[in-house]
Amino acid sequence: MKPSIWTIAALAFAAPLAGVSWSGLATARAADAHTSYFMVASNPTDGREADFVTWYSGQHIHDLLNIPGVKAAQLFKLSNPQYREGQKHPLQYLVIWEVDSDHLADVFLRIQNGLATGTTVRSDAMNGPTSTNDTFSPVTKRLTAEDVRDQLDVIRDTSAFAVPGSAVEDLRVDS
Repeated sequence: MKPSIWTIAALAFAAPLAGVSWSGLATARAADAHTSYFMVASNPTDGREADFVTWYSGQHIHDLLNIPGVKAAQLFKLSNPQYREGQKHPLQYLVIWEVDSDHLADVFLRIQNGLATGTTVRSDAMNGPTSTNDTFSPVTKRLTAEDVRDQLDVIRDTSAFAVPGSAVEDLRVDS
């Protein structure tokens, strides 16, 4: 059952009474507006996986980290198993670029210029036509289980403000 607006309002009212920082629970605080994550999913060219990983983890990541605004990168390979059993993914690799800039378009232009001039080296070990890219900006700050551990214990105990049969009671997590 999805909580109603009244449930959320009750939690917003009751959480501070229970000593819980509501901003730490629901909204998790506003994130740094300057950091974005540029994600590129791709595959190696058939038979070239070792070359692809060597190029990406060496040459390509190092090239882009020398571009102003690109501050970090990490290459990932699709894990097995996935959350949904039998889920198929056409792209096996993902690189996440951390970009710190108020002007993403300028950073992307610098990347494109590097590719055009050869200061950023391409590789035929990457199957370019199959790759995709997307950029996301955080809505919340990164939270860890440690950050919210004490707050989770308090909010799990809804008995102090739950009305029997209400949606608030439905949110209770039995330990």
